[in-house]
Amino acid sequence: MRLLPTIKKWIKSYKNKNFYHWAIVLKETKKPIGSISVVEIDETYDTVICGYCIGEKWWGKGYAPEAYSSVIN
Repeated sequence: MRLLPTIKKWIKSYKNKNFYHWAIVLKETKKPIGSISVVEIDETYDTVICGYCIGEKWWGKGYAPEAYSSVIN
């Protein structure tokens, strides 16, 4: 699989302690359809806020909740 420039940049950033950004990839085709990330960290309460962006073609098919569940686990 050829990695997109953005994903290559993310992979390099994983060495940073507070970098949490992943591609949402279709299992069947291994093609990225969006992304999910931790956008805010509150260490006082051990909580995070996650955000996601997904292509409109894939809305309403359960991909975002599945990605969110994977991040939480």
